[in-house]
Amino acid sequence: MPQKAVLLYSCDSIPEDLIQERYIDCDILTPHQVKLWVKDGSVLSRFRRYDVLYLHTPSLIGSTPPLLSGAAALFLGKRIEQADNDSVYEAFGWGQWLGIAWRHFLDRFSLSGKLERISFKLDGVESALSTKEKRCDFDPGEGRPVYLRSDLIYGLHAGGSVGHIAGVVNNLEAYTACPQMFSVDVIPTVKDDIPCTIVVPENKQYWTCKEMSALCFSDTFTACVREHMVESETSFIYQRYCLNNTSGLELSLEYGVPFVVEYNGSEVWISRHWGSPLVREALSLRIEQLNLDGADCIVVVSDALRESLVMQGVEPEKILVNPNGVDTEIYRPELSGERVINKLFLGGKTVIGFIGTFGRWHGAEVLAEAFGLLLGEHPELKESLHLLFIGDGMMRSKTQAIIKGFGISEYVTFAGIVPQVEGPEYLAACDILVSPHVPNTDGTPFFGSPTKLFEYMAMGRAIVASDLDQIGDVLDHGSTALLVPPGSASSLAEALIALHSDPELQKKLGVSARLCVEKKYSWRQHTRRVVDKLKVVCSGE
Repeated sequence: MPQKAVLLYSCDSIPEDLIQERYIDCDILTPHQVKLWVKDGSVLSRFRRYDVLYLHTPSLIGSTPPLLSGAAALFLGKRIEQADNDSVYEAFGWGQWLGIAWRHFLDRFSLSGKLERISFKLDGVESALSTKEKRCDFDPGEGRPVYLRSDLIYGLHAGGSVGHIAGVVNNLEAYTACPQMFSVDVIPTVKDDIPCTIVVPENKQYWTCKEMSALCFSDTFTACVREHMVESETSFIYQRYCLNNTSGLELSLEYGVPFVVEYNGSEVWISRHWGSPLVREALSLRIEQLNLDGADCIVVVSDALRESLVMQGVEPEKILVNPNGVDTEIYRPELSGERVINKLFLGGKTVIGFIGTFGRWHGAEVLAEAFGLLLGEHPELKESLHLLFIGDGMMRSKTQAIIKGFGISEYVTFAGIVPQVEGPEYLAACDILVSPHVPNTDGTPFFGSPTKLFEYMAMGRAIVASDLDQIGDVLDHGSTALLVPPGSASSLAEALIALHSDPELQKKLGVSARLCVEKKYSWRQHTRRVVDKLKVVCSGE
């Protein structure tokens, strides 16, 4: 059989259905794995090992193969093809790689001039902000909001961001006219009748220089929205803030409409602590601050985020603390998980579930350790308990290694990424749901509002969660969940045992959680709070 491999160059993982359909017989490689081979010298023994090597990215439109990934592919494979989630394939060889290398050289040569032009543009935005007049005649019912999703992330099948985007967009119409959406890619579960313009990058000049893709794309995105936005009908602009983008700010100043920024945390902080530090932190911070200064309303998901913004000098009056939410009609207790139970052979088991993107803050590895401790102390439960991980991402390999180390792989299932529309069915297959989030590594307050938390509550299942900042504020220990010290695998194991041995407690917690989420945390309520806050800040009341 020909040897095949997939090298990921702009995503952490591949959806499980693509692996099953296209890459079932392929080795899955990452740039990090290739770097380890280079360091230990074993890469030499892998020269042209693979007959076919696919350079995979969610979208060929929004990506350019990095020089190192392209070189690694040419070294490891006899034939190279670029591929994406939409079944688009393009041949990749030395000609393409040399073209990228030459463009990279030219871009580096002229980069300083490009950065000067960006700085000059930002000077103009700052000047316009200094003369901005507050609009006092705002009425959201008189026009349609424009929703901007401008981050260069393609191929999202599921995740908290998908839930948040769809939750807001789908519910704005209840309080305004039908929104007009602009996005770099289609977002699953957004209603089909909401008009959405897909913004395609015009060119990829400077994209081989780190972080420049977002800086350059900001202008492209702004121009596309300007061309297709119906100015006379626009009531306000809502943007999910992303790194190095000023589209919403520029357009709100140009057309004199209110600007709402959904701020889910500092992209500079996130890069520094959960990725790799930005090369141009000062520039990114300047852009971030400009958006905050220019926003009429800033929506944050936690008190921790609000406090950090106030410390930065942001006016407290324009900040709305608005936790994430859930569609309570899609996530509901009576939904059947029978198909998933049969598919994954979970019948007769008490299923402990986790769904997420395996981020550094999600604590999936803590849950893995807790389950290992639990079965170690109670081996008699091995045949009646099963742990189900739904999703994929950075910490999955470490989580799997912990499971393997405990020797309990047969009692754990990693389902991989499942489409957003199938998420509720997978959660319905679970009896206990876990949100084992861990504190920020630098000691700052945990600023997140896990979407999974509200999905768990809506499913009416018993929940075990970390007693961590907003998570502890949303959940009530002993009433809507069992809360445990964050990062404590032993405490988590004890809570899981307590629930497994007490079906009545499971039922009580699940019913209370469902009632709580119906009362406070639907996406409809979340969106109403945004519109109400915007009315207040624009009226000056």
